[in-house]
Amino acid sequence: MKRQSMLLGVTILAVCGIIAKFIGAFYKIPLMHILGTNGMGVYYLIFPFYSMMLTIASSGLSLAVVKMVSLERAHGLVTNQRRIFRVAISYVMIVTVFIGILMVIFSESISVAQGNISARLGYVAIAPALIFSGMIAVARGYFQGLTMMWPTSLSTLMEQIIKVGLGLFFSHLFLQRGLEYGVFGAVLG
Repeated sequence: MKRQSMLLGVTILAVCGIIAKFIGAFYKIPLMHILGTNGMGVYYLIFPFYSMMLTIASSGLSLAVVKMVSLERAHGLVTNQRRIFRVAISYVMIVTVFIGILMVIFSESISVAQGNISARLGYVAIAPALIFSGMIAVARGYFQGLTMMWPTSLSTLMEQIIKVGLGLFFSHLFLQRGLEYGVFGAVLG
């Protein structure tokens, strides 16, 4: 029974992950039509730095939460499971808010160092995503530690669908103010 449950959980994660990747891949086509090649270049310039900051903020935290929650679950200690979740959320909130504020403050310097000042607003737009991504990573780790894969799978799909919808909407809406604002809208989504 345990083996079937684990296989089902892995299958759910894999299928939802593949669907989310397809949605993300197809998102780039209409976004390219909205932003053009220069806008896409600026858009792609932002994400390596964002990924590095997210890694610094929450590297290994999700995996640690999975392991600790599953150990407490095995011992039947529900109170400890919730405490692990609260401590991890608090930690990731403090770190990601701090890094996000620094990212906003130094957005122009980061853009200049990368050689494209047009990315400045993109860093401002993506800073709050650090907070949400960190919290989502902790929540996913918590549910995976409880061997509940549906929340992780559904959040992955919902995250991608919302990103696509809002990203296309905002990029189209803000592009009227200029390319920098179009990229801002895409990243904001």
